[in-house]
Amino acid sequence: MKTTKPNSKAVEAKRTNIWLEIFGWLGPVAILLGFILVSYEIIEPRSYTFQLLNLFGSIAIAAISLAKRAFQPAVMNIVFIFIAMFTLITIWLS
Repeated sequence: MKTTKPNSKAVEAKRTNIWLEIFGWLGPVAILLGFILVSYEIIEPRSYTFQLLNLFGSIAIAAISLAKRAFQPAVMNIVFIFIAMFTLITIWLS
C-alpha cells in the first residue's frame, strides 16, 4: 500500500487561505463595532478609535475582496481606506 505525503505547497496555500479568511471576517466585525459604538454615543465619529476601526476593517475587506477578485467591494473599501487615513491625519493635526 502506497502512502502519499501531502504536497507542502498545497498545505501552505490552504493555511494562507485560512488566515486570509479570518482576516477578511475581522474587517466587517471592526466596522460594525465602530458603527455600534458611535450609534450608542460611546465614541465620537472623529475619534481615533472609530477611524482606526474603519481603517482596519476596510483594509481587511479590501484584501479579501482582491484575493477573491471581487473588485467592486475592493474599490469601495480602498476609497474608505483613504477617507479614514485623511480623517486620522486631520484629527492628528488639529
